[in-house]
Amino acid sequence: MISYDDNCCIVFKVWKGSVQLKALIYALPALVLCFAIRKLNDVMDFSKVTGIDQVTHSFLWNAQTAVIVILLGFRTKQALGRFWEGTGLLHQMRGEWFDAASCLVSFSRDARLHKGKHEEVQEFRQTLIRLMSLMHGTALDEISGDDADAYEVLDIRGLDSELIKFLRDCKRYGFNRVEALQHMIQVLVTHNHAIGVLNIPPPILSRIYQTLSRGLVNLLNAKKIKHTVFPFPYAQLIMSLLLLHSIFTPVMMSQVVESPVVAGILSFIPLFGMYGVNLVAIELEMPFGMDDNDLPLSTFQKEMNETLLMLMHEMTDHLPQTSSDCRTSFEDLSVFMDGNKVASKGLQRSDSKTYMEDDFWNRTPPVPMKDRFTPIVEETFASKETMVKVVNEAKATPMPPSVQKELPMQQPPATSVAVKVQDSEPPNGVSLSKKVAPATDSTQPPKAGIGSQSREQAAASSSSSCQQSVTASNDKKEEDFRQMIVVGAHLGELRHSVMSIKSSADVLSDAISDYRQSMSTSTTAALRTFDSISMQLEDEKLMPKVFHGVPNADSTSCLIALPAV
Repeated sequence: MISYDDNCCIVFKVWKGSVQLKALIYALPALVLCFAIRKLNDVMDFSKVTGIDQVTHSFLWNAQTAVIVILLGFRTKQALGRFWEGTGLLHQMRGEWFDAASCLVSFSRDARLHKGKHEEVQEFRQTLIRLMSLMHGTALDEISGDDADAYEVLDIRGLDSELIKFLRDCKRYGFNRVEALQHMIQVLVTHNHAIGVLNIPPPILSRIYQTLSRGLVNLLNAKKIKHTVFPFPYAQLIMSLLLLHSIFTPVMMSQVVESPVVAGILSFIPLFGMYGVNLVAIELEMPFGMDDNDLPLSTFQKEMNETLLMLMHEMTDHLPQTSSDCRTSFEDLSVFMDGNKVASKGLQRSDSKTYMEDDFWNRTPPVPMKDRFTPIVEETFASKETMVKVVNEAKATPMPPSVQKELPMQQPPATSVAVKVQDSEPPNGVSLSKKVAPATDSTQPPKAGIGSQSREQAAASSSSSCQQSVTASNDKKEEDFRQMIVVGAHLGELRHSVMSIKSSADVLSDAISDYRQSMSTSTTAALRTFDSISMQLEDEKLMPKVFHGVPNADSTSCLIALPAV
């Protein structure tokens, strides 16, 4: 069978497997005949003498052409169907026989590993692959039908001499060698099942006999194509009409076209195409053999031998299992359905060709986006003292212009909420506590038991404190949020990356989410301020979106929706 690239250069490959030269030989006489008729008309008025001049615009030529086209189309369709059926049957035959061999080898694994029958299993497997290889090669010999054809077999001399002598005498007795080999394989399987090499229940083992039988049926169907040729009457009629057309077409063209050269070319082209289609059908009708356009039987035998050798490899009895780092949950396995999500989760790329790469075992998995920012958070908030130090430095650090420009300009509400830092050390170096508690309202009267301080001193101190914070916000919640924004911006400047800023905002987002869940709905103004700041942070990509179940709303309206008071 010829392998080729389907492009314009294929026109010039006219030697191996091409029918163009044969079609050229069949159509070339029509060109010469048409040219000769035109020249004779110029010399002696040949058309009037012979009566050819009356053959102009003949419906007979049109009818003859239509009949030939229909017959050629029918033959081409039948030929292509036989070709595809032939290659399908050979693949099915090889697949059935290999499936039987593979099942038999796997059935014998238990006897080899657990029952101490290593020598019996080895003898069974060695005999089986030789018989399978010989049976497949013998089947291809019968399909090809050429005594000169021979196909490689796995160590045929490794079989016993009595079997070889019996196969040599099959022709003398009129036996079919493929059927004899299949019978020998069934005898081998039955014997090893009886001695315990194939420790499989009989209903399961019977499927092996069925698989071997289906392979033989596919062989017989392939031999049907080999022994049944295209019907002789059709082939004879098509060739007769083509020969008549080779005479009638030049006569017709010589009376229609004045130029001898143009008339000859117009006679040559249709006949060249008709003969070419007929020759292609002849090539495809018989797909088995050693011709250039026949199926590659040697390749089929080579592939069968390679698959049988695979059954003798030391890894044949290997029991597949999962590795220590396999993913078992549904969520983790669903990530591998999208290659873009694999890298973001810190997993190795997983496709049908990854394991073939040289650095498959030495490749370092990518670092997840969340883990890229974890060392910075742990280093920054290693303890409560470190966190307090960073917050104090952030207070003294001027706010970035981009953040300062986006802060709300309206006055904050009276009620405030503060984020309280617990006195205990954070576990495992994580220092940012997300517990939220309402701050003490400055308008409430001081509690009893203050000590030696009098009411007048407390009032004076409170008045002084209020005067110092005239220009600042009386809402401690806004101050805490401003500190969080400054810390986030400060960390973003250290990372110099938008991705790191987004990661650092995850910690802030968790604290804000807990704050929303625990905050009382009694203060509408506090909620409005929080939602406004959250929406502005999202525009700067410092905090992911927080959605609420608001019906008939888009992502923006969800962020500004307020719960009922």
